[in-house]
Amino acid sequence: MTTVRLAGTRSGLVTGHPETVPLVLSFIAGLVDVTSFVLLDGLFAAHVTGNVVVLAADFATHRPVRLTAVLAVVVFIVVTAVLTAAVDRRPRRPYTWAARFLWLQFALLTGTAFVSVALDASRGPGSSTEVVTAVLAVAAMASQNALLHLTFNRAPSTAVMTGNIVASTVALVGLALSRVGRSAADGPAAGRTSDRSDWRALWPLLLGFVAGCVVGAIASEAAPSWAWTVPALVSGMVAAAVSRVGLPVEFRREV
Repeated sequence: MTTVRLAGTRSGLVTGHPETVPLVLSFIAGLVDVTSFVLLDGLFAAHVTGNVVVLAADFATHRPVRLTAVLAVVVFIVVTAVLTAAVDRRPRRPYTWAARFLWLQFALLTGTAFVSVALDASRGPGSSTEVVTAVLAVAAMASQNALLHLTFNRAPSTAVMTGNIVASTVALVGLALSRVGRSAADGPAAGRTSDRSDWRALWPLLLGFVAGCVVGAIASEAAPSWAWTVPALVSGMVAAAVSRVGLPVEFRREV
């Protein structure tokens, strides 16, 4: 099982707690995904697979194809490709791009919030406001995903929880069985070590994403025009923190 090691380090986002980074990124992804789903007619800004499903369903049922869903897939691919080329063509170590990626995410989400507030009167399915908001939100999440794959040595999944839920369930069951002496064939100690480290890597992702979904849903219902300011503010805070103290050593991709 692929894991992300989260042992303490003094160069983490919070001293001794580098798991704060994936937790906050997952929180942002949950915020953005639920806000886009509620306010942009069922668009998944962070979960591009969901948009492929929507497009296939629209096509199969002879419903009009949604422009925002098409743009979401295209924009996600284009932004990822551009950022990959930028990292691969420069001699600097990949992890040193982390702060730049986070500031880009902040800038895009700030643009999303500005468009939502400034052009609220023209909001509606298929409107130019919806299209621009969708493009900016998806580009922001493409930046986050590119950050994970290009600057992290092992990329956690901050936007798609299916694999994380499966892996965390496996880890928890393994831990439970090890307590009653029925661990893996390699021996109880080996089983406990792997399952414990897997769980420590996974719980911040699950907690962050679920919390983001809850907060995003509440904000979208309470103040639709201002809901996008929440992920923008959080992304600005994490960008500033990583700029100040650097990416945790455990995550740094050197080459």
